[in-house]
Amino acid sequence: MSKAKELLKDKDFCQEVLWEDHEDFKGVTEKNIYDQSRWDTFYERVFKYLPDGTFWKISWQEGSTEYQETDFDPHVVQVYPKAVETTIYVKEH
Repeated sequence: MSKAKELLKDKDFCQEVLWEDHEDFKGVTEKNIYDQSRWDTFYERVFKYLPDGTFWKISWQEGSTEYQETDFDPHVVQVYPKAVETTIYVKEH
């Protein structure tokens, strides 16, 4: 098992990474909402583990209102960068 995966098993450590409070991990994407329900908002963010160059996606949920309480239970998976081509459509000037 990689050192990054071992480190990210710890919920408190994972929280430090999300707060960008650990020098070995650098955020490479913004905090992204990938799903939302009435009660919970689901987020994901990708970080690069600098010592070995691997990438890790952390997914977690937070209450959608200040009254919703959820336990921090992150899901961590190793990911790889993949270049994709995107076409957008714009109107003529």
